[in-house]
Amino acid sequence: HTSAQRTVVSRNVDQALQEVFDLAVRDYVVVWFQDLCQSQERFKELLMEDVWCIVGNSKMRLANLDVVKLLTSDVVNKLCTHFQDLSQSEIKPGLDTGAPFLLQPYLQSEERERSFLRQVSEVLLICLLPGKHARCNSVRYLLREVLACQVLKEVVDLLCDPDYINQTLLSHLQY
Repeated sequence: HTSAQRTVVSRNVDQALQEVFDLAVRDYVVVWFQDLCQSQERFKELLMEDVWCIVGNSKMRLANLDVVKLLTSDVVNKLCTHFQDLSQSEIKPGLDTGAPFLLQPYLQSEERERSFLRQVSEVLLICLLPGKHARCNSVRYLLREVLACQVLKEVVDLLCDPDYINQTLLSHLQY
């Protein structure tokens, strides 16, 4: 992403994203790709073009999102339903058991979770990849596996880690 290219989000956001992309390419792509290709610079240029295309596609799709409705209605309703189900599943004094707290089917096993994350990844890739890549099954399959198993699974595990939740809450409460 050079300064000659148009700004996708904003100058500051684009600059921060470029730094993250540069580190990710250096630490996760070049490490294995350097042995496969002699022209690393051209590969990086093409990769960055596609990454910025994904950023632009994401921005266009997010621009159509009603954030106020999402936060004040959709998220609140989902949280209320979740906490009601959780409350009903608690064991009440004098009763042997509470109502079972049913997990989403994709949370019942590691394999089901990975399968669900693959489906989410597939939808994201079809929606956000440049058309030439979205239509290529082998590219989509490879990216789907990386996104589902190496990115989304790790993010979900981190966000669900009780220690991470506690540390994050404590850091926000300190400020």
